[in-house]
Amino acid sequence: MTAMTDEIRAIDTVVNIWTKEALAGRPDRSQFYTGKIGLDRGTFEGISHQEMLRRMDAAGIEIAFLIAAKVGQLGHPSCYHVPYELVADAVQAHPDRFRGLAGLDPTEGMKGVRAFEHAVKEYGFVGGHFYPHWYELGPDH
Repeated sequence: MTAMTDEIRAIDTVVNIWTKEALAGRPDRSQFYTGKIGLDRGTFEGISHQEMLRRMDAAGIEIAFLIAAKVGQLGHPSCYHVPYELVADAVQAHPDRFRGLAGLDPTEGMKGVRAFEHAVKEYGFVGGHFYPHWYELGPDH
């Protein structure tokens, strides 16, 4: 943590991990990110934890909650799950800056509940993260 100052620093509560390892399991969305959104190619291909921390510092972000996102049910061509271990490794390497959130998939049943429990108890994750729209569910489901 930084020394106490008059500066108010932010906590970013939903941050996708953007390393090459995390991106490797995602479907190809290069046209969307680099074409439609205009993301630079270097960022699109992945950034290191150190680069992420540099960008957080530049933006005044003290802590980032990294999500091990579960974006839809596995097997669908546009869906992916970020392994909890990738986020756990980042949190372990930078515990003063990162916190872990376990992605949730309602189709996993008790297997998913046990994986979530493991993420909290063994990896130190501080909570869960859910994208209901990726499962065709309303936000109040």
